[in-house]
Amino acid sequence: MSGLASKTVKNFFWNYGSFAVNKIVVFVTAVILARILSPDDFGLLGLALILLEYLERFSRFGIDSAVIYQKGDIEKTTNTAFIIALASGVILTIIAFLSAPFIGAFFDEPRVVPIVQVLSLSLLISNLGSIHQARLMKELDFKSRTVPEVSRAVVKGGVSIVLALMGFGVWSLVWGRIISVLWGTGIYWYIVRWVPSLQFDSALARKLFGYSFHIVLIGLQATIFNNLDYLIIGRQLGTDALGYYMMAYRLPELFIIGMVIIAGQILFPTFSATQDDLATMKKAYLTVLKYVAAFTIPLGLGLMLTANDFVIFAYSDTWQPSIFPTQVLAVYAIVYALAYNTGDVFKALGRPDLVNKLAFVRVLIIVPLLLFAVQFTIDHVAVAQLIGNIIVLFLVLGVIMRFISISVIDIVRAIRAPLASGIVMVGGVIAINALLPPMPIWMSLGTDIIIGGVIYMVMIAFTDRDMITSAIDTIKNRNKKNDDSDDS
Repeated sequence: MSGLASKTVKNFFWNYGSFAVNKIVVFVTAVILARILSPDDFGLLGLALILLEYLERFSRFGIDSAVIYQKGDIEKTTNTAFIIALASGVILTIIAFLSAPFIGAFFDEPRVVPIVQVLSLSLLISNLGSIHQARLMKELDFKSRTVPEVSRAVVKGGVSIVLALMGFGVWSLVWGRIISVLWGTGIYWYIVRWVPSLQFDSALARKLFGYSFHIVLIGLQATIFNNLDYLIIGRQLGTDALGYYMMAYRLPELFIIGMVIIAGQILFPTFSATQDDLATMKKAYLTVLKYVAAFTIPLGLGLMLTANDFVIFAYSDTWQPSIFPTQVLAVYAIVYALAYNTGDVFKALGRPDLVNKLAFVRVLIIVPLLLFAVQFTIDHVAVAQLIGNIIVLFLVLGVIMRFISISVIDIVRAIRAPLASGIVMVGGVIAINALLPPMPIWMSLGTDIIIGGVIYMVMIAFTDRDMITSAIDTIKNRNKKNDDSDDS
């Protein structure tokens, strides 16, 4: 357990370091593009990406996850998986291209048709590097993923900004995405240095499909769930409203949701390594829940507090309609994060079907709420997302409690210190702001961040000193091992 935990922590820091740099680049890019492009431009891209993200879930048939889970001959597995990924990429690229006119008709927006057709190429290009990426993840080599992931964000941002300044409008976002996917695939091939052969094992393919079938359904239902608000807003309220909502969602996604997705990339192979030891998996899950809460609660509540200043300072006054949705979606992101990694446990137990069943119930809960809310404004849609996900969180925790034998008390113990510290942080920032004189927006934003951060850290030190001590000791031990390795 200690060796696995050490490797997991090491990979978390590599992966989160890569994620942090990546998201800083993405955020800076978004800030610049928000001052060049219009909400309509972002809304048009959002309409196109709805179809592309649905098809992307099919494009690999969950084969990359099956590669990570599958034991045995890695060469035979990855060669077979590559052929499947390549074939599916070709088929779905054609489907996306031919479906573009129907997407334009559905949204009554003909401008989206050529955008979908060009973006369809990304399905094939990304599949060419998907198995290379899966090989690194299976080996828990997240350090090697840093260069392609970070450089892809830099290329995407750089190309998009240059083209936007040249007046390409929404096409600056389209070509930035295509070129960055092509770049990332090339870098993965260069780093992994694995050239697939035409070796195809039909029996192994059936075995991979047997596992990946549920992974595909998980991904598809997750995509439907995650993009349903985009689809409904784009259909009912138009591209401007979708652009405002997408920008409101971007901040929680960058700072909170993205973090747990990155963590999940490590936790799935880590949980898979403990699939035969439920006691170890239980301990690992509660530890993960504790640290996810410790990261996401202050970030979410902090973003809720500072959204007004943050949106205006970063994006300009043009984006004021995004402020309230940002505040609500910041809290939604916390709820989403606390439920997210339960899926990694179910997949590691060989029960991805449970994720699908829960996802189906999730859709039944949230769809009616969204359909009702979209009759009003994007503010109501954001509130509907929050309410629906709170219900889903309790449902998911109830199921995970049964399968790895944890109790309500275990869950409360895992999150009580971050939750209590976050609540005190909110109260403290509000109280101190009431005493401070008016100040420029950049100074107000910086002051809130500093005050909130100090209050939260002090509270965590009082409420759960062991968590801080344990994290520091783990980092020290990791550094000591690295030093010993260098000396040898």
